[in-house]
Amino acid sequence: MDVTVAPLSTAPDDRPRSPRLPFVDDAHYGSHKEIARGGMGKIVAAEDRRLGRPVALKSLLEPAGDALGRFEREALITARLQHPGIVPVYEAGRWPSGEPFFAMKHVSGKPLDRVIAEARTLAERLALLPRIAAAADAIAYAHSQRIVHRDLKPGNILIGEFGETVVIDWGLAKDLDAGDSPESERPRERATVRAINSIDPDAASVSARKTIDRSTLTVVGAVMGTPAYMAPEQARGEPVDERADVFALGAMLYHLLAGVPPYNARTATEV
Repeated sequence: MDVTVAPLSTAPDDRPRSPRLPFVDDAHYGSHKEIARGGMGKIVAAEDRRLGRPVALKSLLEPAGDALGRFEREALITARLQHPGIVPVYEAGRWPSGEPFFAMKHVSGKPLDRVIAEARTLAERLALLPRIAAAADAIAYAHSQRIVHRDLKPGNILIGEFGETVVIDWGLAKDLDAGDSPESERPRERATVRAINSIDPDAASVSARKTIDRSTLTVVGAVMGTPAYMAPEQARGEPVDERADVFALGAMLYHLLAGVPPYNARTATEV
């Protein structure tokens, strides 16, 4: 019997490498509509055709280098956190082209910073105190799992259409037990990373764009986070733990009571 063996391709495989994420048929998801975009990634509203439910798909704009590792870490960390106050991840994988993505629940609503801005009186802002308490409960759970968010701010607290309060955007989250590589914590070049929120395109599409513009994150050396809510040790580029999140919760509480953030700064140096 004659057997024909196809020659092995010698062409380099330049697809993004993410060995912990399996390949997924992109036909599983349809009706993609971009709802948010930042300096490193984007979120699109889509339909999971297998289960017939809406989802939000997050992917990288340029899946290369350290960004790929951070994105994979975000997907795996968020998938581990099972709490009503944290948006659940349904699936994480790679498209046939190799680009990584993860699918999460599509939460419609408004970010807390917008809700605070719409509150005209102290009494209206005080009525939002349960939102801070709910966010603190979700963060306490994350801490019990040894996860630190590292970018808590009102723009990353979403008030859902059913009254739920959820903490979103775990892109800078850190697993205290896993450690972080010097490459992921200390990018060689100055970069800006914008928060990307899973917000309903019809209910809050304009707000989403405004939130992204306001939430520019400065990354210089090991300084990662949003300056106005950043703990001093985080601003100095020192290692952080759960206390950095506690400080950020206090800063959000100040913002809620005073109507303005505790710091008017755009960089960690100014803080």
